[in-house]
Amino acid sequence: MVRPKLFACTGCDFKIWSTIAEKKLTTKQVETLINKGKTSEIKGFISKKTGKPFSAILVLQDKTSGKVGFEFNSNGK
Repeated sequence: MVRPKLFACTGCDFKIWSTIAEKKLTTKQVETLINKGKTSEIKGFISKKTGKPFSAILVLQDKTSGKVGFEFNSNGK
């Protein structure tokens, strides 16, 4: 089920918020995250602590709940 604020499973607890760190995700990015377990690098996230933009790869940490985390390139960007 796709709603304005989240992508969710009907009948289970799985959900992914459509905005993460102030970055609105596309349907394609969420599909890639679900199907492959991670996205390619996405630019335009905003840090809550510093307010500065950053780039990261989204990683599906829990396939049951839809918990998502960040993975950063080793080059420090």
